Amino acid sequence: MREETNERFLLRKKKEEKEIARLLKEKNKPKITGYIFYFVFIITIVYLVDEVSTNIGKLTETIIAEKFFSMFTGRSASVKQFADVLIMIAAGLGMLFRPLSDRYGRKLFLVLYTLGMGLGMFIIGIATSIPVWAIGSMLIQFCIPHDMQQVYIQECAPQEKRGTYYSIIKCLATLGILLIPLFRSIFKVDVTDNGWRNVYFVLGMVGVVISVVALIFMRESDAYIDNRLKQLMMTEEERQKAKEEKSDEAKRGGIINGLKHIFIHKQLLWIALSYGFIMIAYQLTNGYNTIIAYGYLNGNGLIDASGAIDYSLSESFVTRALTLYALSCAIVELFPGIIADKIGRKKASIFFAVGTVLFYVLFYISTVFIWNPYIIGLLIGAACGSIWSYGDLMLLMISESTETNLRVSTNTTTYLVSGSFYGAAIGIFSIITLILGDKSIAPVTLALVLIGITIGTILMLLKVKETKGIDISSISAKSFETEKEELNV
Repeated sequence: MREETNERFLLRKKKEEKEIARLLKEKNKPKITGYIFYFVFIITIVYLVDEVSTNIGKLTETIIAEKFFSMFTGRSASVKQFADVLIMIAAGLGMLFRPLSDRYGRKLFLVLYTLGMGLGMFIIGIATSIPVWAIGSMLIQFCIPHDMQQVYIQECAPQEKRGTYYSIIKCLATLGILLIPLFRSIFKVDVTDNGWRNVYFVLGMVGVVISVVALIFMRESDAYIDNRLKQLMMTEEERQKAKEEKSDEAKRGGIINGLKHIFIHKQLLWIALSYGFIMIAYQLTNGYNTIIAYGYLNGNGLIDASGAIDYSLSESFVTRALTLYALSCAIVELFPGIIADKIGRKKASIFFAVGTVLFYVLFYISTVFIWNPYIIGLLIGAACGSIWSYGDLMLLMISESTETNLRVSTNTTTYLVSGSFYGAAIGIFSIITLILGDKSIAPVTLALVLIGITIGTILMLLKVKETKGIDISSISAKSFETEKEELNV
């Protein structure tokens, strides 16, 4: 390694002194009375923007397919989903920047990514061509993986109630998805050509406004400040010793260090692999709008012999079905943290593995036999809530199994490792549905759900150690390699 010159040493020390002064100033700011409620409010609204931007494309899928991809007869939704796969490259790029929050703080990225999601929705609202729609969609996908609101909750909520705080905030944020079908009705999306644009405009503006609010009023995470100050205040001798011992606590964040961290420590690796198979089942959160619409059209004989599909004929039915989607999703998401704080992360995960399969199978049946649209919406909402709750518990275990200075980097690289499973799954999904058409979306999705949940749950139960009760500010991934095997429950 190249020796550090005296000039570079002095420059580094000067930068570190400025950073120490800034962090101490932030740390010494008095917290206003009732700050925890103030914190919960802002994080909940940020989370709402995240949930809305994540779901708005799915809840308007057939509209976008009809407006931009109608030239692909009988395959407009399949082609749109394939375009979504290509656009998800932006999510991968977004993950590369996420670990920088281990170096520059949580607040900066919370603000920037919330602003980006708002602007992305606004751009889609003005889109009149596929390229402009793609730019807005890519901006949203670039920002979605940040999940900095989750990091804030994990680092700022009381240790014994960490899961409970997370579930309550996630539940309230998920209820915000109700705004999408609500605005679909208010702006008469079913009967007007441009009503869907107003849905994107209004929700995009909410994202822009809350990013400004977070910039002005949000504090930096105390856990981040304390850990960063600890690193900066180490003497040169202490830093050299930490390097020689390859101490995890002294490492800086980043994709490379995050990947090394996962592959060095078995606890992290097994969580990433389990989560990878679980992410295969995440496909159920993508195509339900089209599955509902296709089931309605097919069941009512509205698909002609040529295979041409006019999804506009199903918009009224889909709007009614999606009205209660967010309600059941939010109700399910209220419970994972509460249950996990009571009985442990692993045992709680079993509930949501079973719930995912049960609710999705019922949803599949309901679209084939065209049940009441509100029941259909409740079922797919419960299925999505279950799979997201399962995934959130896996990410919580990752956060509770690694050091503060590598927490976001490890979470990010977990996404990359697990996301490779998801990428392979949606690649197979896209090829099959492009060949067979929109009629194959439902059965292929069902197969992926069953395969992913089964394998992922078995790995999680057999290989991952429980993390309930962990002190997140002092945990080390090495501790799981010295704990007795009885931690497996």
